[in-house]
Amino acid sequence: MSKLNQKEDFEILYNEFNKRVKDEKFEDSLSLVNNLLNIAESDIDIFYTLMGKSTVQTHLNKNDDAIITYNEIIEKFNKTSNKVIFKFLAYAYFNMALIYGKQNNLKKELETYNILLEKYIFD
Repeated sequence: MSKLNQKEDFEILYNEFNKRVKDEKFEDSLSLVNNLLNIAESDIDIFYTLMGKSTVQTHLNKNDDAIITYNEIIEKFNKTSNKVIFKFLAYAYFNMALIYGKQNNLKKELETYNILLEKYIFD
């Protein structure tokens, strides 16, 4: 498969993922994540796929799974030099803090908000 075809395949599959999310076919959308990750060529593709996965997990009330995914995102991209990823990484911290709050895990919620503030205080 050529690089161009692989990028086109990713875009087609990612659009299908988003369509399923929009149609609230959350389990169906999750079934596409591994394929998306397998054909992703760039960090931004991986980032958006994992963020989409965590969003779907949250919609399904799979909050522990969403936290695992957010931690995966943070671990993988914490030291990114990609400005787009860095900007949207803040949402991973914020959404994870919200989940901790929903779970009444106030200590983890506060820790996560503190990291978010330390990392993004200038934004």
